[in-house]
Amino acid sequence: MQKNALDMDDPYTPGLDPKVDNATGVGLIQAEFAIPITIPNITFIPPHIRGDLEFSGNGPCIKIESRVVIQNNTLQIIGNALFEETRSDFTTFDGSFSSDPIDISGLLQGFIVNSLVASADTFETVDVGLWETQTILRGSNALVGRYEIQGDTRQRAGGGSDEPSVSVTFNPVRVRLRSPQGQFIEDTFSLPEITFSPSRIRGDDEFDSHGPKIQIQTQVIADSTRTLLRPVISARFEEWDTAKNEPKADFTTFDGMQEFAGASISQRHPGFVIDAILSDSRDLVETVDLPLTADQTIVLDSDELIRAYTVRGDGDGND
Repeated sequence: MQKNALDMDDPYTPGLDPKVDNATGVGLIQAEFAIPITIPNITFIPPHIRGDLEFSGNGPCIKIESRVVIQNNTLQIIGNALFEETRSDFTTFDGSFSSDPIDISGLLQGFIVNSLVASADTFETVDVGLWETQTILRGSNALVGRYEIQGDTRQRAGGGSDEPSVSVTFNPVRVRLRSPQGQFIEDTFSLPEITFSPSRIRGDDEFDSHGPKIQIQTQVIADSTRTLLRPVISARFEEWDTAKNEPKADFTTFDGMQEFAGASISQRHPGFVIDAILSDSRDLVETVDLPLTADQTIVLDSDELIRAYTVRGDGDGND
């Protein structure tokens, strides 16, 4: 960059290179002579944080911020992507992304990064080309040369792709604890709310207003160290003919089981282990999703393991 800089001031300072002076240094940097670094493409899907899973033709507003950070002789791209529905329930997907570190030490032996010609980029738009991928080209001097953005993905025919999920809110769990010396105490622990989306195992992605029939089994167990209370949930969503009380059409089915992080007893009672779970530790709910495309909330008694289920079965589309 010094070699190709343009002289900006005369006369030069005596004793220095003829092009160097105290007022303007080496001169104006010529960016086209800087060392170009190739950055791989980054594809990022931000997580869903509020609203339903469907933009429904309402935008979304999109804001993408990217910048380069330097650590030693390594470059890395970090940034954030926000997709926000412009009306209705303000469905929002938002999250941070980063590239793999890019080692530039091999480009010029012995050189280190002194500065960046383009180090940040902010892009904002509203997704007006509904259901299509937008391609936005930027100038060659910008950090980001091209964006490809997928906002609303609703199918033109009005169909959609469902992603069933269930959120579970727990009542406090009462347990009996045992110390190494054989001392017993009882205490109550709160479990965090969990959300589980089982995997599709057959059929297409659409219940198409046929149920689904839903079965959810939940239990809380002590882990192998007997210091953690862990929720385990299994959920089955099955396309269903309510009139005939049997599976329907292509038998679209989502089914699966998952164990979640729960509550640790160690911070409150160091050295103790779980001897027994005293309160209700299992629950089973079965239902058919009749209020189509709306979430169902099923509230249970306060002395049961589960305080409430929020269940999403059939939907009118999914992003």
